[in-house]
Amino acid sequence: METKDGFLVINKDKGCTSHDCVKQIRKLLNTKKVGHTGTLDPEVTGILPIAIGSATRFIQYLPQGKTYLVCTSMVRELIKNLSRMNFLN
Repeated sequence: METKDGFLVINKDKGCTSHDCVKQIRKLLNTKKVGHTGTLDPEVTGILPIAIGSATRFIQYLPQGKTYLVCTSMVRELIKNLSRMNFLN
């Protein structure tokens, strides 16, 4: 039997739960030992690290808090608009 160990980085779609992602990976890889490193709300998209096999042991050492990051292109656009309106001069 082939061993499946490691991490996958999933770009989670809106409407899908973190558990849905785990369930799909379990089915796809035909393995039960799959876990995610933190829960993303179903309403948001984002990066969801998935641990497979023996890699699940490392989840406890990874940051567990939720962090929401603003897309850099949105920040760049905001800075341009504020500059154009003379808020940054």
